[in-house]
Amino acid sequence: MNKMNNKQKGQFIVSVIFIILIICWLTIPGWGAGKILGLIGCVLGIVAMTLSYREEEKMKKTND
Repeated sequence: MNKMNNKQKGQFIVSVIFIILIICWLTIPGWGAGKILGLIGCVLGIVAMTLSYREEEKMKKTND
């Protein structure tokens, strides 16, 4: 079984926090805290996807 490197662990942690914040955002009533959690969650989701994409592009370049 392959062990995850530090970048993969970081991506995983960001993704887990993203999921937790989205769940909180959907369950917290009102607009104040919900909007802030939603924005933070969306930013973390974008960061996680961007990091994953960049890592895949690096892997493609090294395999060529």
